[in-house]
Amino acid sequence: MNKILTILLAAVSMTACVEEAIDYGSSREIGNIEVSFLRNGADVGETVALTAIGHKLEFDVELNDDNVRWNVVSDQSWCSVVQEEHRGTGKFTLSILPNDSFESRQPATITFSAGEYRIVPFRLTQSGNEFIFSKSYIVSGIGGTSAKITVRTLPDVEWGVTPENSWLVVNKGESVTRGDFVETSVTIASGQNEAESRMGRIAFSRSGEDVGAYVSIWQFGTELNYDEAGNVLLPADGSKALEILVPDGVVNGVTAPEDVTVSTEASEEEGFTRYVFRLGENLSDSRSNREVSISLNQFISSETIALPPVCQDYKVAHGILTGKGMQLFAESFNGGGDISDWTDADGNVIMLGDVDMDGVQWETPIGTEERPFSLTFDGKGHSILNLKDAAPLFGHCSGAMLSNLVVDASCSFTKPVMAGSAAVWASAAAAVENSTVVTSCTNNGTVKAGFYEHESMTSALVAGLVGRVQEGAVVEKSKNQGNVALSVEFSNMNAPVLTGGVVAELSGSLDYCTNNGEVSDKSSAKEHNIGGIAARVEESGAVKGCENYAAVSESSVNGDVYAGGVAGYALGGVSDSFNGGALHITSGAATVKAGGIAGWCGQVYLNANSNKGDILSDGTSKYIFAGGLYGQVEPGGAVMELDFAGASSEGSIQIMNMADNCALGVGGFIGGVTHDVPVMNAEFGGKIEVRLHRDGKGPRVTSDAVCAVGGILGWAESVVSLGGCATKAGSEVRVVCRQGKDSNGADDTPYFKKGINVGGILGYAAKACTVTDSKSMATVRAERANKRTTSVSCVGGVVGYIAGLERKESVISNCNNSSDLYSGIQNNCSPLDSYEITCVGGILGAFDLNGAASSTGGKLSVSGCVNSGNFALRRGSSAGIVAYARNATISGCTSTGNSGDYPNASAGIAGKLENSKVNGCRAKGVIQAHNDPYYAGGIVAMGLSTDISESRFYGNLGSSKESIDKLTYGGIVAESDEKSSVTDCLYGGMVQAIIAGGNVTEGINVTSANVADYPVGKGTPSVSGIGLWDGEAEE
Repeated sequence: MNKILTILLAAVSMTACVEEAIDYGSSREIGNIEVSFLRNGADVGETVALTAIGHKLEFDVELNDDNVRWNVVSDQSWCSVVQEEHRGTGKFTLSILPNDSFESRQPATITFSAGEYRIVPFRLTQSGNEFIFSKSYIVSGIGGTSAKITVRTLPDVEWGVTPENSWLVVNKGESVTRGDFVETSVTIASGQNEAESRMGRIAFSRSGEDVGAYVSIWQFGTELNYDEAGNVLLPADGSKALEILVPDGVVNGVTAPEDVTVSTEASEEEGFTRYVFRLGENLSDSRSNREVSISLNQFISSETIALPPVCQDYKVAHGILTGKGMQLFAESFNGGGDISDWTDADGNVIMLGDVDMDGVQWETPIGTEERPFSLTFDGKGHSILNLKDAAPLFGHCSGAMLSNLVVDASCSFTKPVMAGSAAVWASAAAAVENSTVVTSCTNNGTVKAGFYEHESMTSALVAGLVGRVQEGAVVEKSKNQGNVALSVEFSNMNAPVLTGGVVAELSGSLDYCTNNGEVSDKSSAKEHNIGGIAARVEESGAVKGCENYAAVSESSVNGDVYAGGVAGYALGGVSDSFNGGALHITSGAATVKAGGIAGWCGQVYLNANSNKGDILSDGTSKYIFAGGLYGQVEPGGAVMELDFAGASSEGSIQIMNMADNCALGVGGFIGGVTHDVPVMNAEFGGKIEVRLHRDGKGPRVTSDAVCAVGGILGWAESVVSLGGCATKAGSEVRVVCRQGKDSNGADDTPYFKKGINVGGILGYAAKACTVTDSKSMATVRAERANKRTTSVSCVGGVVGYIAGLERKESVISNCNNSSDLYSGIQNNCSPLDSYEITCVGGILGAFDLNGAASSTGGKLSVSGCVNSGNFALRRGSSAGIVAYARNATISGCTSTGNSGDYPNASAGIAGKLENSKVNGCRAKGVIQAHNDPYYAGGIVAMGLSTDISESRFYGNLGSSKESIDKLTYGGIVAESDEKSSVTDCLYGGMVQAIIAGGNVTEGINVTSANVADYPVGKGTPSVSGIGLWDGEAEE
C-alpha cells in the first residue's frame, strides 16, 4: 500500500493510548513523499483479521524521506500502540488483548499522522472467542501438576481437547449450562520432568474444525535447584534468576514481593515473552529459607495464575531483621546457646532494619536475672514494630550497651518482669546495672500496668523506657513519646508504686533525656511516686539535663503522693532540667507533695532547674505541699544550699480543693522546707491561687494547722534564709476564701488555727528566718470571705508571718515591695486586746503573734527595707513595713504606700509594736483607721514599751466623717505608754483628716506652731526633739 502525500511538518502533540506525548519537530514543507505499510514483508492491505487470542503485531513503515517524523494511533482500547518515537523508515508495534467474549469486537482504526495530515492505512478486526478459559496459562513445578480449568462455550457446540505434548494428560469433565453459555471443567496433568524446563500446549477445537484456542503450560526443569519439598530453591546471594515463558496477550501484570525484580525479554519462540524474576540477597536471622509467592494477573479473568512455591536459601545475617529472629535470639541468649548468627565481627548484636514483631508472643525478654544481657545491642536507628501486649524488650542487663533503638507507636507493653520483689512494666528494659549504658533510644509505644500477682511482689515499677536503673548504670540521650499508665490496685503493698515517663526507679545516672508521653497513676497503694522523667531518684541517683513536656496526672485514692514534672521523689540530685508539662493532682491521698520539678527532695544537688508547667491540685488531701519547682525540701540534717541562679519558675499553681483539717504549704519555688536551708537567687514569674473552700459544697475547711503561701517559699518549718530572691511584675500570690457549711449546716468560712499567711517572698516561718536583698513585685492578696472568720491572717509584701517558735533572731534587710497588698479575711479581732488579728505589712505581716505568756523571746530585725505598695485590710492592723511585732528593731526603712479598706489600726511604718525600737525610718502616705480602736499613726499605730527615734512622717492621718471623732491619731505614734519614748522625730501634713473614697476633704494642717501638739495621740511616753517635716519639699 503506497500513499503519496504533500506534508507540512509541524510541532504537534498526539497520543496513541500512551501517557507521554512525543515532540515531532518544527514546521517545514518537504513536498511529496511515499509511505508503505508492510507485515512480514508483505503489503498489509486494508484489513487485518485477527483471532480471539492475544497478539503482539509488528508493522514496517517505509518512507522516502528519513527526516519525516510520524506517529500511529488506535481508536480502540483492545488495540494499543506501543509508544516509540518514529522518524523516517521504521516500525511500530500493536498489542492486542485476547477477546473474552463470544462476539467479534468493534474494528480498530489505525491512523498514521505526519504533521497536520492523517491517513488510515488499515483496520483490524478480532473474531469472537470460541473458547473462554478461566486460565489460559499454567505453571507447574518439576514434580508435575494436576490443574483444573473452566471452559466456556456457546450452547450446542461440539468440541474436543487434545494435548500437543506426550507429557501432558487431559481429561474433559462434565458440562453445565449456565444461561447463555455452557461451562465445562477440564483437568490438565503433567508428570515428573526429567529434563530442563519446557513449554507444552493443549489444543481446543470445534468438531471438524481447525484448532480454535490453546492453553499453555510451563513446567520447571532440572536446570534449577530444589529443596526437599520439591520447591524451587534459588541461591542466597541472588545470583540466579527464575525464568518462565508466557504466551503473549495473557498476562497484564505480576504480583510479587517488593524485593523481587520482574523484567521481560523477547523470546526466540514467536508469540511468547520471557519473564525473568530476580531475588535480592537473602540475609536471614531465623535460620530459615525464604518463601516467595509470585502470581500472574490475566487479561481475560480475575483469577490469578500462581507460580509453584519458590524458596531462596539463606545467608546468616549477623544481625536482627525479623520478629522471629528477635525471638530466636532471645531464646538462644537466655539459654546460653550460640548467638554468633546475630553478632557482627566485633561481637555486637545489631538491627539490620525495622523488625516487625507481629504475631510474636513476647513474654520472656532478652536477659534474665540468672543470665543478664551483657553485650552491645545497637538498633542502628531502626524500629521495633507491632510488639503487642508484651513484656519489656530486655529483662535484666549488666555491663551492657543498648543504643539507637526505636520502639514504634504500634507497640504496647502490658506484661511485667520481676526485678527482685518489684514487678516492672517498661518498653526497653526492666532493670539495668553494673555500668550498663542505655543511649539514644526512643519509645513511642504505650506502657500500661495491668493486674499482676507474684508470690514475691511487694512493689510496682512502670516506666516508658527502663524500670530500674541501678547504681553505676546510665540512661542518656533517650526519649519517651508513649503514654505511661498505672491503673491497678496494690493496696496490700507497703512499698511504693513508681510511675515514670523515662525511668521508674533511679539509682544511677539519667542524663539529657526527654519525655513527651502522658504519665498517669490511678492505683491504690500505700505510697505513690510519679514523675515526668523519673518516679523516684535514690540517694546515689542523679538526673541531669532532662526535659518533660507531657502531662503528669495523679488520681490515686489513698496513700501518700510524691509527684513532679521531672521527678516524684528525689533523694538524689536533679539539675539543669526543665518541665513544660502540666501536673494535675486529683488524689484522695492523705499527703500530696507536688512540684514542677520534684515533689519531694532530699539532701543533694538541686541546681539550674526550670518549670513552665502548670500545677493543679483539686483532690481531697489533708497535707498539701506544692511548689513551682519543689513541693517539699527535707535535707535530713545535711548542709544544703539552694542557689537558684539559672533556674526559673513561670507556671501557675492552683490549689482548688482539700480535705478538712488540712495543712497547706504553697510556694512559687518551694512549697515547704523542714530543715535549715539557704535559698538564693530565686525569681518567680507565675501565678499562685489557693482556694480555701471545698468547691462551695459540703463542710467548710477547718484546720488546727497553717495555710502558708509565698511567692518563693510557702512554709519554713525550721530556720531558713532567703537572699537575692524576687517575684516579677505580673506575678500573683493569692489566697481566696469562700464560705462552706459549719457543723450545724449554716454558712461559714474557712478557719486555720495557725493562720492564713501570705507573703510575696515567704509565706510562713515557724521558727526564724533571714531574708535579704529580695524584692516583690507580685500581687499579694488574701481575698475576703463572704462573711467573717475566726482565722488569723498575715499578709506581707516580703514575708507573711514569722511565728518565732524558737528563741532565735529573724532578720529582714534590704528588701523591697512595690505591689499593692490586701487581706479581706475578717475576724473582728482588735489589736488593742487580741493577738488573733489580721495583719498586712508592706514588708512583713507579723512576727510572734503568740501573746506575752507564750512568746519564746525571739527577736526581729528589719532594716534598709522599702515599700511603695498600698496596704489594705478589712479588719486588724496594717502598716507600710511591719503590721505587728514584739522584740523588734526596725531601722532605716521607708514606706510610701497608703493604707486602705477598714483597718482597726494603721501606720506608715509599724502597726503594733511591743518591746521594740524604730530608728531612722521614713513614711509618706495616707494613713486611715475605720474600726475600733481607730488608731492612725504616722510611724507607729500602737507602740508599747517601744522607742521611736530619728524617724519622719508626712501625709494624712484620718478616718471617715462618721468616725473622725473616734479616731486616735499621732504624727509619730497613735498610742504609746510610759515605758516608751519618742525622740528627735519629725512629721507634717494633716491630722484628723476626713477621708472619703481615698480623698481628703478637711482636717488639721500641721505647722511649726502646732507640731508639738500631735506627735502622740494617746499615752505618756517621753517625747523630745519633735519638729516639722515638709515631706513634699524633701525627698
